[in-house]
Amino acid sequence: REVAEGIGCTRRTVEQIRERCICEGLQAALERRVRFRERSRVLDGEGEARLVSLACMSHLK
Repeated sequence: REVAEGIGCTRRTVEQIRERCICEGLQAALERRVRFRERSRVLDGEGEARLVSLACMSHLK
């Protein structure tokens, strides 16, 4: 708990990093993991912009 509070993260984060250090070594624990997107995007940039625009318009009404 003290470590988590000291660096401003959750206890779970500290637990995960500790476990990774034990299983994969210190260097692996210090490096950020590469995340892979499991699903492809449904909207492209234009579609996302349109969705945001529609959401904002309906909120203003």
